[in-house]
Amino acid sequence: MGKGGETRGNKFGAKTKRNLLTDEEVDRLIKACEGEAQELVVRTLLYTGMRISEFVHMRKTWLNWKGGFLQIPEIQPCDLHYECRRSRVVIDWSTGERARISGMWRVKVPEAARAIPILPEAEPTLRRFFSRHDAVAELVPSRVDAWWIVKGAAKRAKLNKRVFPHVLRGTFASILAGKDFDGLSIQSILGWKSIKTADEYVRLSPQRLVKMMKEKW
Repeated sequence: MGKGGETRGNKFGAKTKRNLLTDEEVDRLIKACEGEAQELVVRTLLYTGMRISEFVHMRKTWLNWKGGFLQIPEIQPCDLHYECRRSRVVIDWSTGERARISGMWRVKVPEAARAIPILPEAEPTLRRFFSRHDAVAELVPSRVDAWWIVKGAAKRAKLNKRVFPHVLRGTFASILAGKDFDGLSIQSILGWKSIKTADEYVRLSPQRLVKMMKEKW
């Protein structure tokens, strides 16, 4: 996946956009899921747009069933993942000062601490899982595990694309664009720092392009 910084992010984003799934491929991927882990990972990532780091840190306390949304916190205690347990220097977003933390997980950017609507496509899976578990990490311990679970489901679905967790996040953005969500709404749901990223998915969404062609042709 490459190392560090902006270059890595740009390459990663380019691979995501090249491999966005169509509606037909999404259906094939979901139908190919075998077992609780594949269903949980695929449906949650596809219909919440969470980053893989957010997903593996997801807890039962994030879910507000009455309100119909899940709330990703800005920071929470974590002793399950190595990257959280080790001591590291982070930037305090409110002051810009450096601080050393350990035993904590924090979202990638301040905008990532957000509420995400719980859609009908994901709700039954989440309800079943969290009726018996308190945290995703009880079934999917790490980002590597989630990565291979997605790859396994894509292989079973015989998708002729490079499918990895971030592709499911990008596909969700594309689905929202196809349903005429504007860039600001997509930015808020996906937790991006810049609206420019959302606008790219609005422009690239195959669902949106097909819909526009049918309406205008």
